[in-house]
Amino acid sequence: MNNTLIDRNELRDKIHEYLREKDLKTRIKSALSSKENKIRQKISCSKLAAEEDSLLKILHQQRIVDELVSHLVFSDIAKKAETTHEDFKELQQNEKTDTVDSSFLKDQNVYKVEIRIKQGRAFVECLLEPPPIIGQPLPTLTIHGHFQGQRSKSTPVPAVCEPEFFCTLSFDLHAKTQGLIASDVRASSLSEIDSPVHLVLVRTEPNGENKLMSSCFLEWRKVLTSPNGCLSIHTELKGIGVENKVPIGILDMELCVNPTPKSLITECVLNTQLSLEKTQYDEKQILFLTYSKLWWQEYLEIRPEHSLRLVKIFTQDENAVALPVVCYVKPLRVGRLIESPQEALWFVSLFHQQKCPVVGKVGITSQEQWNNLFAFLVVQGGGSEDHAVFLCSLLLGFGLNAYVCIGTVGKEVPYAWVITFGRTDNITFWDVASATRYKHCSAQKDCSKTMKPKHPFKTVGCIFNHQSFFANCQPTDSIERCCFDLNDPSKWKSMSTDAIALISTTIPSWPTMLASTIDVSKASLDLEEQLKVLITEHRADKGLTTYWDENLCFILSSALSTCEIQGRSELFYVPGVPAYHEDFQDAVHPLVPEGHTFKALPVHFCHRNAWKVFKETLRSALGEEIICCHGDKVRMAVRAHVYAYPENILSVWIMFSTKYKCII
Repeated sequence: MNNTLIDRNELRDKIHEYLREKDLKTRIKSALSSKENKIRQKISCSKLAAEEDSLLKILHQQRIVDELVSHLVFSDIAKKAETTHEDFKELQQNEKTDTVDSSFLKDQNVYKVEIRIKQGRAFVECLLEPPPIIGQPLPTLTIHGHFQGQRSKSTPVPAVCEPEFFCTLSFDLHAKTQGLIASDVRASSLSEIDSPVHLVLVRTEPNGENKLMSSCFLEWRKVLTSPNGCLSIHTELKGIGVENKVPIGILDMELCVNPTPKSLITECVLNTQLSLEKTQYDEKQILFLTYSKLWWQEYLEIRPEHSLRLVKIFTQDENAVALPVVCYVKPLRVGRLIESPQEALWFVSLFHQQKCPVVGKVGITSQEQWNNLFAFLVVQGGGSEDHAVFLCSLLLGFGLNAYVCIGTVGKEVPYAWVITFGRTDNITFWDVASATRYKHCSAQKDCSKTMKPKHPFKTVGCIFNHQSFFANCQPTDSIERCCFDLNDPSKWKSMSTDAIALISTTIPSWPTMLASTIDVSKASLDLEEQLKVLITEHRADKGLTTYWDENLCFILSSALSTCEIQGRSELFYVPGVPAYHEDFQDAVHPLVPEGHTFKALPVHFCHRNAWKVFKETLRSALGEEIICCHGDKVRMAVRAHVYAYPENILSVWIMFSTKYKCII
């Protein structure tokens, strides 16, 4: 230890050297001269040493001492000590780190797992496609990754037989390091992170439509057995739903952990740990399955016809894995991305309604598929069940008493929606497909005798959320005659909350939602200009000249704004019924001369594909009448407003309009 201590002579030399360079001697003398003269007048020279504290206080006030100490970093001494003292390193290791910057330690404690995706092989589905037309964009493939709430994705690449991804998905590993820097953390601590990496392969068509190609959960902890912290693997991707047994391609990847852990674990130890975790998971699944069978037998004993009701305890995800339906719901808070339950309903309704693709004609139950939330978000669409569980999770996050309803609409078509219970027994149905809320009036109330329900729901078999599951055991499952008193066991048979809590512990972490990255002003302008070109060309083909009224185009903005506000904020939104402000009508009136006719058509889409918008509008009788309008002094106008929501979900409002003088 003595070899590492700072020599007094060396320290004195460094102090004198710095005093000469910065001329601190002059500053010290000037700072002390006045004070020292006063001291000498009062006391003798023999007592001058007793005033050291007073003199040092003056130097501190002048910040001279601070400047001197900050300069003395002892770099030369540190270099000398680095080569001659092992015991000094030991002392540093045992000392408290109170004086070390906490942000430095925080950065050092972050491990990263990197998935380096190189190339895909044997994507045979791409071989079945017709050769691309020159100049037409190709479909693209994108790999999305999710780990412990973190998300990452690859750059879209052309959908070919051997796609070249060559990207890296990086995620932080938050291990319990107990204050140790990352290089001192053992691999055994990292192996306790039992969350897998969820990889989703999405195909995007040139028109913007997304298709879920594959979904898999990757066990990343195998890399902890590799001496250099990297491991090459080849992952076989499987299809979706009923095609889950069919491989669609192979991904060549490399797993890496940075920095490399201090000590590795053997493959035998890791396999033992993984086997133990799987055993614990399977035990919970078996216990819940056994309880569910007994519960179902009791339910059938009440009435044998209960077997015909839509009481769904289990369902299959996109990987054909059977999971309890309660595992699909969880309170979800998205910060300031969504600001109200009404906006949550509007937001979820903007996700596309998609059914699981199948080959040939199969039964309803065989093609059923509930996607994991991450797959639902990246594909931006799913079935009614996917929409309902997502909306229920958002409403639970807003503090509402929300449940998912499984029942039928129309002619016994299976359907899912959300129900909420208010403080005064107010029951509200939330229909995602129409972004509509309905007040429910049960058969026990007088209103049901004179009013028919306005909602489309016919029957209800069960309702559930993340904590409860209730099956309808009333004489009839008709919504009109159904009582929603969940505390009455003669009307609703409940499952054990302990059993649900047991199975809920197996749910992996949910992904965080991402804010929109779309420039809505630019997107609106681009869409508007593309529509103008399409309309002008279409009218030219019919021998019609097109003149644009830019003033009228701008005035249409207020009507579109009203449509969006009504959709996401109104308490009860009625689709197809515009509620324009009087301001809009007052603004349009002066622009339409006497004897002229004004026509306008607002349309709503969840995409910004100008060609699809144009074609869809022409299918409308009013839309074709406006676009192909002919007469005297015909002036055309079109306005597009793109509203962006989290996950780059779009709400696009477009108004086509014309004014003209009719010629008889």
